[in-house]
Amino acid sequence: MAKPRTANGYTVEMHSKVRMLCAYIATKFGDLFDAEELVVVGGLVPTFLIAEDDLPAGCPSHVGTTDLDLGLAIKVLDDEHYELMAERLRSAGLEYDVNERGNPTLQRWRMKEAPSVTIDFLMPRIQGLPKSERLHRLKDLAAIVIDGLHLAFQDKVPVLLHDEPTLFGELTTRRIWVCGPGAYLVLKALAFFNRGQEKDAYDLYYVLKYHPEGLDKIASRCQELIADPSTVKALKILKNDFCGLEKIGPLRVARFLDDESEELLREVAELVIALLEKLKCEF
Repeated sequence: MAKPRTANGYTVEMHSKVRMLCAYIATKFGDLFDAEELVVVGGLVPTFLIAEDDLPAGCPSHVGTTDLDLGLAIKVLDDEHYELMAERLRSAGLEYDVNERGNPTLQRWRMKEAPSVTIDFLMPRIQGLPKSERLHRLKDLAAIVIDGLHLAFQDKVPVLLHDEPTLFGELTTRRIWVCGPGAYLVLKALAFFNRGQEKDAYDLYYVLKYHPEGLDKIASRCQELIADPSTVKALKILKNDFCGLEKIGPLRVARFLDDESEELLREVAELVIALLEKLKCEF
């Protein structure tokens, strides 16, 4: 299913369902979260990094997301936990989603009782996997190959879900791991370069603007990843695509928000420029 291209296409109801699915999955894979083999990535991350209470008065909430993205650590392969995962997914009431041709998608699962709510499984590229290969096939489970995803396991933050509702009306308290702001910006920049989606540019801008610890903290977390080739590539993308009012990044944020004012364009560009200056990037 194609994702909405503008903020108006995202609804509070869909985002709430995705968050409830996340809480439900946390009850089924608590041991894998504890073992740091699972981390939440994708469009749900900003709402965990930036709680509603952290937003200044009058600031808009993040628009949310339409699906749950879960990163799998490479050690899932070593421990063969993927077999356990597929079994638990089925027992938890999930099944394969289907593609446009009606064929099952081993990397994307959906709730039988709420088929519009889906999970995508992602995994870092393992050594020796051809660049052309886009899926890790794990018997009856698969994961989308995402370059740079290993950084989400280096820069991650614990989040406590306290009395969080699940899709079945239960309340649960669980700790999960969520991609940290440094790795998130790297992954969003890489995603934007690959597919150019307005939502990726918006997610990046939103975290830069509203993260409660500010640009200094984000820069320090990026600095810890600076030697990684994925980080270097991402920072070059930010410089080339976001550092100017006429650049594709600010313009796609503006298109997503239906606000092409010079004020917004300038704000997006200046946030990215300020981040790169703090990192002392010289390309």
